[in-house]
Amino acid sequence: MYKIPLLLLVGTLVSCASSINIEGARQIESQEIYAVYNALLESYAIDSDLKSLSIVRNTTPGFDEECLKDASDEAQFLSAVTSFESNNRINHELLPSFNLSFPYELAEALEQVGGARTPPDGQNYEDFLKEQLAKLQKRIDEGYTQIVLSAPGISSDGSIAIVYVGLSYGGGYYALHKTGKRWSVGQSLKCGWIS
Repeated sequence: MYKIPLLLLVGTLVSCASSINIEGARQIESQEIYAVYNALLESYAIDSDLKSLSIVRNTTPGFDEECLKDASDEAQFLSAVTSFESNNRINHELLPSFNLSFPYELAEALEQVGGARTPPDGQNYEDFLKEQLAKLQKRIDEGYTQIVLSAPGISSDGSIAIVYVGLSYGGGYYALHKTGKRWSVGQSLKCGWIS
């Protein structure tokens, strides 16, 4: 049996800070944004028994942003959704500014591993799928994964952040809340995909 972590939208709402708008930025330099990423990735590492991580250098806008609008009608959550949409109109470059308790690297592209993809010409689908699942299981056993991140959307009062996290076989949205100066991941609201 294969143990594959699912990424889901997580949401809890609290208070604090000021809005961050990165629209038009090419490189993400804000330490507040890296604080959001750090909180999310540390939580993901614990949930996935992660020992090392490869992060794709360029952001992605995610998929099906409409499901975010259906996740909550709370005003600050919706302002984070609006910020997410605005901040992800263009791709941004991530810098090696993460502060994580485990090793990470920045990669140029997401390696396609696992998932229900079309096999290369001449390869049997079942053999290809078994090969892909074996590669995926090896990564899981080694505590390694590769992800792509969106630019975060942050609510107008700075209390909620939304980030898309994608893998080669799935992805989903996370909502984080800020208490004082600390970001944390909240409860799951199921807004994701898997192949």
